[in-house]
Amino acid sequence: MVAQAKVVLTTVGPYAQHGEKLVSACVRIKTDYVDLTGEPQFVRRMAEKYHDLAVQNNVLIVNGCGMDSIPSDLGTFLVADLLATAKGLQTQQVKYSLVEGSGGFSGGTIASLGLIASDLSPAEFAELKANANYAVPESKEVIPAKSVVNTFDKDFDSYQTVAIMELPNIRNVYRSHWFNKYGPDFEYTESSTCPNYFGSLAMTSVVYSLFGVMWSSIGLKMMLRMMPQGSGPSDESIKKGFFTIHLIGKSTPNAAGEVVKAKAIVKGTSDPGYGETSKMISESALCLALQRHQIGTSATGSFKSMTGGVVTPSTSMGMLLVERLRKAGMTFDVALL
Repeated sequence: MVAQAKVVLTTVGPYAQHGEKLVSACVRIKTDYVDLTGEPQFVRRMAEKYHDLAVQNNVLIVNGCGMDSIPSDLGTFLVADLLATAKGLQTQQVKYSLVEGSGGFSGGTIASLGLIASDLSPAEFAELKANANYAVPESKEVIPAKSVVNTFDKDFDSYQTVAIMELPNIRNVYRSHWFNKYGPDFEYTESSTCPNYFGSLAMTSVVYSLFGVMWSSIGLKMMLRMMPQGSGPSDESIKKGFFTIHLIGKSTPNAAGEVVKAKAIVKGTSDPGYGETSKMISESALCLALQRHQIGTSATGSFKSMTGGVVTPSTSMGMLLVERLRKAGMTFDVALL
């Protein structure tokens, strides 16, 4: 099957359990690959084992081509690209906020998130949670992972607290930074917008409780009994879903010592994990199949794109994928502030 394809698109997770043989085959046979993984330990292992050979074979292994982590990855990329092209400046910080959204969990998502803990030793799991650079095994630098908890943010003009999918998203953005070199001491955080301080407290309690249950073996078994793998939201719920994400970036100081800000807005008009994720991974695969000859050229944006390796959407397809997703009905806007 792999030998007959230009691109393999896989949604079969948890990837840490089912993904490696397919990645290995794609790298050896020289077939490009896209997936939906939100499992940082899987990305790290694939990078450790297959990145160098994928570069040598000119094969793109593109992880995180769904809600985890295209809005985070391409949103950050848009901000950094605009600061570079419009002002000639690097990016020192990007902050992501989930402003609003509606969507459902699936049994597969719960299994993938829950198995992160059981797939690793306690020490490895602690390292994953503490190190934002965890998915960059090529680097020995440990970047402390920062969670935003019950904080008023002036840029967003609202209270912010933990984002439910920050664990994979933050680590994928730092993998992109490893290749794109957004700026010295680059910092990326994720949060969710809350109506007030008490709303942020409630949201924090819900998120931490949810992961506390998922990351215990008994709790995960109970959740998967209630929502087994293969289950998910109804067609009606998928159609009613949506999300809006804002990303605000700050540049390195210019010659006058001034910092320039830029803002990206990413929107989807259906369930994030189903309707919009279907668009994102499908357009990622089509981009590799139909526009592979443009990857590695200026068509991908101001950052040099990778033509082989274990990479991210922004470090391979960049602006090519942004344009495809815009045509598919998603919003990817960016402007200087």
